[in-house]
Amino acid sequence: MNETAHPRTAPLRARAEIDLAALRANVRTLRERAPGAALMAVVKSDAYG
Repeated sequence: MNETAHPRTAPLRARAEIDLAALRANVRTLRERAPGAALMAVVKSDAYG
């Protein structure tokens, strides 16, 4: 921990917006293209990377 850093004056906040229709479509496509494969969800910042 950096003891010389200034303390935060406001709490950190995060918000995630998930398009469930897009998620369902993506899962459907993956299941069609790779039947029986295990799927794992990953949450990424700004949808880049």
